[in-house]
Amino acid sequence: MRVFKSAALVCAWIGLAYLVWVSIMPIGSRPHLFDEIPDISRFLGWFVITLAFAAAYPRHLGRVLLAMSVAIALLEAAQYLEVTRHGRIHDAVVKVAGAAFAVVLALAYLAVARKRSPVQERP
Repeated sequence: MRVFKSAALVCAWIGLAYLVWVSIMPIGSRPHLFDEIPDISRFLGWFVITLAFAAAYPRHLGRVLLAMSVAIALLEAAQYLEVTRHGRIHDAVVKVAGAAFAVVLALAYLAVARKRSPVQERP
């Protein structure tokens, strides 16, 4: 389990660094996934990264969601520093929804896992 958490932590931080990079780079240099419906890539990107952080920090899911929400808000604001980019509230809401869904999924998994694990009695 420790190896899983370590791997999740590494993936989460690398993924976050990637999302920061693509969020502030010029729009022409950014990878274009799901061009027809860009909200899908916004949602999925933050969903996956938040899920990785949730796996790495399962006892701090509230803090994970707060940290992701703050990061999203700061990155949307930072887009105004790049001439070709524009931060929008709609984009931030979609990204926070992806992060929130990841935390809800992690909470559901933890609840099911607690019910399935046998209760250990202390002597």
